[in-house]
Amino acid sequence: MNYELFLEWLSERGSGRWSTFVAAHDWLFNAGRSQSEGIKATWTARTLSDLGHVEIDWRAQRWSVTPSILTVLPTAGARSLLTGGRTRTLMRRLDEETNEAVTDNIVFDRHHQDDGPDAVFFVSRDETDVEELASRLGINYDYCAADSLSAALPSLDSYLAVSEATPAPTGYEVQRFDATSLRWSTAASDVAPGLYAYEVYGLARQRFVTQSGVNHEVERAIGIYAELRRTKTQVLRWTADDVNGGLTVPGQAPLPALQARAATACSGLAATFSRSASTRRYVNVPLGIAERIAASLGQSLDLGPVDRKAVAHA
Repeated sequence: MNYELFLEWLSERGSGRWSTFVAAHDWLFNAGRSQSEGIKATWTARTLSDLGHVEIDWRAQRWSVTPSILTVLPTAGARSLLTGGRTRTLMRRLDEETNEAVTDNIVFDRHHQDDGPDAVFFVSRDETDVEELASRLGINYDYCAADSLSAALPSLDSYLAVSEATPAPTGYEVQRFDATSLRWSTAASDVAPGLYAYEVYGLARQRFVTQSGVNHEVERAIGIYAELRRTKTQVLRWTADDVNGGLTVPGQAPLPALQARAATACSGLAATFSRSASTRRYVNVPLGIAERIAASLGQSLDLGPVDRKAVAHA
């Protein structure tokens, strides 16, 4: 219930400073809990971003709620999803518009999530009913956001093209990312090609150094996949054991924001995190969308022998 209240609060405010986000989050989620038991605001922010409810500008330390959208899930018949902001007024209108006394064309259902707000689904006769509902509610309609977003994902090269920077200042503790272990360790210098993190005031800063010695100031997830590409390390796995398939990602190499949102939009459900395997798993991801996500990050999907057989007979 806390996630529902928090998303409603964010939706009513619309935008604000990160410090305000953290204060409201910790009051709602962590009151009476010890620091070790608490839920981190950054974790909740990532989940809400993946689900398409909020945008986080880490550099400017601000957040904003995304526009409300109705979108059809990929290859799921006429099953659709509400994402974006959820004001109290919008949710009341949804109840009114999908009431049995008003229409029997659309069924409105909530799916509870332990680690995020409820997923709000609709089942209708066809996509036209969903588009008309969005029009009556005055919100946006996207036929299949997962498909359109995955088709427009920026490449690693496009990220790097706008992130060239001067070498990092000296005097800070430096850590280097190891593409084999997917872990960080203390580094003596940051001259060699690779991904480095600097313990500066506030959020940690990352620099990716190319083979030719060019420095790029990058977000951590972008830097990780740039280093994985540089070292030809493949970490993404797709399996055919769901309705459309599942995409598994190492916990130490989380998808960048847009790629994570494209994967999440396939189901409307937050990725499940396995502590034992240290992985995130996105469900209902068609192979085509998984391949687009992988290609945008310079990755090739690991399908596995069983999955290749399933794909061959699809």
